Amino acid sequence: MIAILILNYNSSDDLKACIDSIKRNCKEYCVVVVDNGSEKKDAAEAKNICDRVGAIFIPSKDNLGFAKGNNLGFSYIRKNIQCDYIAMINSDTVITDGLFENKIDEAFSKYKFAILGPDVLPAHSNPMSDELDSIEKVKARIQDISKIQKILNIPVLNIAYLVFDKLCCKIKEKLFKEKHFIDNDVLNCQLHGCFLVFSNLYLEDGICDKTFLYGEEDILMHRCREKGYTTLYYPEIKVQHNESRATKKSVPNIIMRKKFYYKHRMDSLHVLLECFEKEIEDE
Repeated sequence: MIAILILNYNSSDDLKACIDSIKRNCKEYCVVVVDNGSEKKDAAEAKNICDRVGAIFIPSKDNLGFAKGNNLGFSYIRKNIQCDYIAMINSDTVITDGLFENKIDEAFSKYKFAILGPDVLPAHSNPMSDELDSIEKVKARIQDISKIQKILNIPVLNIAYLVFDKLCCKIKEKLFKEKHFIDNDVLNCQLHGCFLVFSNLYLEDGICDKTFLYGEEDILMHRCREKGYTTLYYPEIKVQHNESRATKKSVPNIIMRKKFYYKHRMDSLHVLLECFEKEIEDE
């Protein structure tokens, strides 16, 4: 059986679509929804959705962030539900594969993975680029983001940066479309946090809870290397991800949204830096 953990934050409409996709494509499952301090109306609607389909609803008074919110549900599942896998998925993600469970079993039989990641559409987000694999690269990224934060605090310059950033994104998107996505299995790669399947070989109590949002994948990859956990990109399984919908709803102003992103990305980088520093101390 698979336990499916969904984190909801002001996204009950996405939550309904997510759970509907689970009902269509899974047979032996249970659903656990953690409401991460949503506004009163959305939290009530999320609970109603859970009640209608028999999902377990865990409310949090405050927004604990991505990791701590998910860890509430992860801990609950480990203590109360007998299952073979825990799928930690974003509420804005839907399962589109009717053989979802069978394919997970096949992948585990073949690779004995600790964490599996599917092909994430439409952007083919897996496997992620594993750039921050050394302390020097983490320090360089911190310096880069520090410069961007200064620019975002200067009127006119912040507008120029947004235009430049949008242009760069379009160029990257065009270059990406010209490449074929990776259609073969990849071991020990970095996986996108929107959809992670943990087997019982993953012995931790969740993911690193020192971050609020963004960069969890980098820290998780570091932990997997440190602990010897096998990660697997398995493109036989495909899911659909409507990225950043909750953030756009909560922070509609684009400049404020960029500041929000880089503030929390910087915090996560410092957590990753601490991981590398501790590793060096322990050697």
